Amino acid sequence: MMTYDVGLVLAHELNSDKSLSEQTRKRTELGERLFYEGKIKNLIMSGGHGDLGECYGVSLARQMKNHAVLEGIPEENVFEEDISFETVGQLLFSKIGLIDPNKWKNILIISNDYHVPRIRKIAEIVFDDSYNINFAEVESKLKPDSGSMKKETERLQKFIQTFRGVKKGDNHLLLERLLERHDLYAPLSEEFRKRLNALIERNKHS
Repeated sequence: MMTYDVGLVLAHELNSDKSLSEQTRKRTELGERLFYEGKIKNLIMSGGHGDLGECYGVSLARQMKNHAVLEGIPEENVFEEDISFETVGQLLFSKIGLIDPNKWKNILIISNDYHVPRIRKIAEIVFDDSYNINFAEVESKLKPDSGSMKKETERLQKFIQTFRGVKKGDNHLLLERLLERHDLYAPLSEEFRKRLNALIERNKHS
């Protein structure tokens, strides 16, 4: 049985009271269960919006980490990617800020089943062939014609357009394309760059 270096848990949303939304909670709980089953050695909780974007006042990553620690997972095994606004940023910031500095190569990405096909396509560009990438899914029971499924298709097409021609696994080019062309990151590109550098520095000293 494969034991993964890290489980990358992708956040969805927080509720108005800053508690984990149902999707975020179930993804977090799946990560916790896989940790306790010995299938993953560490967890990355991925999701920002602390004082940017939706302005929850706290990052999704922090609330997810709090949940995991309360469930008894050692704090030193739970890492926070607290910068990203959406899926591409979650994968890329986690890779540059946490996965590569820790030399983790076996990665299990955790999200809802409807989300995984798009994540898989993104991961094929963000990670090169030196990584072993797999997926763990939370069942959602969404119908193929649901609004969420249609949004997944639209977002995948936008990802393909934005990152066309970028060599897979090239952190520099991927980051530049994200910060220059992605609607959510380009307006505050220097702020995101600064926060990513801070994440890298924090990880060096953790």
